Amino acid sequence: MKLKTFTNKKSFYLIVISICLFLIGLMTGIPEWFGLCQRWDFECYDFYSYNFGFFGWLILIAPLLFFFGLMSWVKNHSEKVFTAWWKFARVYIPIALFLILISGGTGMLGGLGGGGGFDREGTIWFTTGLFFIISMIIIPLKFRKYKK
Repeated sequence: MKLKTFTNKKSFYLIVISICLFLIGLMTGIPEWFGLCQRWDFECYDFYSYNFGFFGWLILIAPLLFFFGLMSWVKNHSEKVFTAWWKFARVYIPIALFLILISGGTGMLGGLGGGGGFDREGTIWFTTGLFFIISMIIIPLKFRKYKK
């Protein structure tokens, strides 16, 4: 399967733009962290929620753009590194999806309930966080290995 990648310049721009979009999403979603609202100023929170609530979606979209830009940059720099990461990703993602599906949900049926104490949201956070951490370990290690 041949994946189309951006040039290094476009990958860099995509990474920078995704970081900016993520920060904008955080600023409008949690204005207290950036000093835009006082701790218990609900009118301020309502103002950001009502006027800038649609920016909250940036928190979900920006990491995908960042990861796509990063993987495009990696693929441009070293096909071997990308292939090593892809071998990990294509095994990890189905396993993570399976764990998410069997974890207890919070809906009417409660999921299948085989998740070992995690609810579905906790499983999603855990598996995506672990995927990101492992990816950020694999990529530099493989660059170092293949550089030699």
